[in-house]
Amino acid sequence: LGVVPQELVLDTFFTVRQALDMHAGYYAVPKEKRRTQEIIHAMGLTDKADISSRRLSGGMRRRLLVAKALVHNPRVLVLDEPTAGVDVE
Repeated sequence: LGVVPQELVLDTFFTVRQALDMHAGYYAVPKEKRRTQEIIHAMGLTDKADISSRRLSGGMRRRLLVAKALVHNPRVLVLDEPTAGVDVE
């Protein structure tokens, strides 16, 4: 189960890449099986991968939440207000 909450819940001390790797660790995804770069690319965050999440726009932060929900390849994804604050593109 992957969950994307309505509220922005991010640790702003980590970069996008670090946040996804840490979140994958919570689900015991082995480092060699992590799809961090693939998810970053799919969420349109490639150029922001190595900057702190506190420097992201609100829409990009929302995309990071979706990315975090996908790191363990869930069979079910629960989205609470998924379009709130999302950039149009």
